[in-house]
Amino acid sequence: MPAFRSEIICRRCGLTPDKTEFTRWKHLCRRCAADESLIRFRKLDADPAWHKAKVDKVYASRRNKTDRYLLNAAKYRAKKLGLDFSITVDDVKVPVACPVLGILLAVCSKQSANSPTIDRFDNSIGYVPGNVHVISWRANSLKNNATIDELEKVLAYMKSKLGKSAQ
Repeated sequence: MPAFRSEIICRRCGLTPDKTEFTRWKHLCRRCAADESLIRFRKLDADPAWHKAKVDKVYASRRNKTDRYLLNAAKYRAKKLGLDFSITVDDVKVPVACPVLGILLAVCSKQSANSPTIDRFDNSIGYVPGNVHVISWRANSLKNNATIDELEKVLAYMKSKLGKSAQ
């Protein structure tokens, strides 16, 4: 039976420097990792079209999976809150623009005002067909816990303030 090897070997240069000299992925020493990074950045500088194609491919993949992601997130929330959950991917159609605010919905890695979210018309009912639609995160946060009466009061207040400042 072979002995256990405790030293780490760099996959690029084959040397076995001290363990503290390795990157967090543990397969390249810091010097080789820096060289690899430099090569990658030179390729990006030399061929920006290659980089754009790569980024577009990643975002296209995310766009194609947005409905599945939203569905899984809603399923998790429903389970956590003890709500009914019977929607499918067919019930989660992500529009190009938010139907409430009219802003374009963007799929990106971080939550932003124009990220798509699943909204329930009636929050006392769970995630069931006919009770859900996809709107922007901004629109969803605006209507979070507000009643129609409260939203009308906010609107009247904003109109009165904007009306005075416009004169």
